[in-house]
Amino acid sequence: MFDSIKLIINKQKQYLDYKKKHARNIAKKLKTTRRKGITGLSMRHVNRDGAKNWGTLENWTSTPVTSYTAEDQRETICDRAWDLYVNDAASHGLLETYNVEIAGTGLMPVAMPMTDQLGFDDDWEDEYQQATKDWWEIWGKSPLKFCDASRRMDIDEMMLWAVFSWKLEGIALFQVVWQKESALRPFSLSLLPIAAHRLKTPQDKKSEDNIFDGVEVDSNGAPLYYWIKKDDSDYTGTPDVSDNFYKIPAYNRKVIEGVTVETPNIIACYTVRNISEYRSESSLTSIMKTLRDRHDYKDSALVGSVVANMFTIFLKNGLLTKDPETGEAIRDPVQEVDGGTILSGAPGEEPQVIKTDRPGPHYVDMDHSTIEEIGMSTGRGYEKIIKKWEASYSASRMSNLQSYKFDEADRKILISKFCNVVRSLFLEECALRDYIKVKSMRHFYENMYAYTRAKWLAPPQNDVDPLKAEKADQQAYINKSKNLDDLCAERGLWWKDVLKQRAKELAYMSSLENQYGVSIKTDNNVIDDSQDQDIPDSDKENESNGENNE
Repeated sequence: MFDSIKLIINKQKQYLDYKKKHARNIAKKLKTTRRKGITGLSMRHVNRDGAKNWGTLENWTSTPVTSYTAEDQRETICDRAWDLYVNDAASHGLLETYNVEIAGTGLMPVAMPMTDQLGFDDDWEDEYQQATKDWWEIWGKSPLKFCDASRRMDIDEMMLWAVFSWKLEGIALFQVVWQKESALRPFSLSLLPIAAHRLKTPQDKKSEDNIFDGVEVDSNGAPLYYWIKKDDSDYTGTPDVSDNFYKIPAYNRKVIEGVTVETPNIIACYTVRNISEYRSESSLTSIMKTLRDRHDYKDSALVGSVVANMFTIFLKNGLLTKDPETGEAIRDPVQEVDGGTILSGAPGEEPQVIKTDRPGPHYVDMDHSTIEEIGMSTGRGYEKIIKKWEASYSASRMSNLQSYKFDEADRKILISKFCNVVRSLFLEECALRDYIKVKSMRHFYENMYAYTRAKWLAPPQNDVDPLKAEKADQQAYINKSKNLDDLCAERGLWWKDVLKQRAKELAYMSSLENQYGVSIKTDNNVIDDSQDQDIPDSDKENESNGENNE
């Protein structure tokens, strides 16, 4: 028995010796030295003043709420946001600014298919780009407005509405509706705008743990169904029970040429911030109290000023009038005339005019600070909010550039959540109708992104100094830091359209020269920087400020 134990111990010793030797060999290969780890625990922790429950933070309570409480609060926020948009000038202007700067006159798609990946050549790419461009305009910009199921908006206006609903109520909703074919309708695809407040969780479904903000999800959090209230009005007394809701599947599954395809039934455009929620906050949420207080403060100051500037005619001896019954002369203490009132006083009475300094000496400063708070919350500066540029040229330019970054980020979300989804559905129907050339529908579905990839051209940003911008673009083109595609895209143009138009102009000039025997000269000279006059920087800034204010 002891021999067996000794044998086991010896084998264990041999194994440990082997492990040590093996470890030394690895250390040599890695050129490192094995050391024993240090011991002890770090006890340095910093006190967090923001978590204090005393002093000025004593009344700060931030209690987490259930998803259904949050949904109810968000509904109240959206109602108040609509009230501010309709009745408050600052809120109205802010929402319209979002529309103009993010979507503007509409984004134009330019097809950028992965030609090599799809196995096509450049000729196919040119034909495909032109065909998708033409059919997009026929579907989306027709005056018949077949792209809108409600027949009120074209595709550019729908982009504007998507931005408006998303920024005002936190989400923009569209239902994909396939219409019946007709002689005037080249496409069946249409989009039905849905008011955001109709997306909610039914009261009898709030006990279920897989419905959030009216969106029923699977175990991974992917949308399965959207619960849309049938009655568009919350003020008719219709109860919020599931029988009064549409339960719309998030995706439509179909099998085409042996390929299982999922296309969306609902298009939802919103920003993902809190992953526990399926719509973003209204852009007015964090500044709602500020906007309301500013509105009340301004209204109070205005009414106070009106009252303070009213004056009264005071007569010491009063006015004598006749009694309509007896005809005797009587003293009437109050006489009403057009535009005011005359008060008569007894002998010895003196009028006392109530003086007021409303709106007060600090009104402008207070209003300025509230607008700055609005600018910080929205990422747009003070001047951008009030649409009045009073700072220096450089400061105003930096303010515009900074807000343009926010516009670009928001535009990226609009393209990802709305534009690309709509265009994929549009190109699917184009392929099914043989409006565009694809190898097969199976090949289209298996390579959908390669077929539907696009660059979206935003409306051009007007330059404060157009001549300076032209010089910069020209120099960038000469230095090859920008190509023609980049320069045209910044102006909302497609470079191939620009070259085609230029070729048409040159061809027409040539035909006129041959017809009339004259020479039409074109000036292609490069702008010479040396022709600029030396203007002091201060004068340039003042000159630019004048242009900005105009």
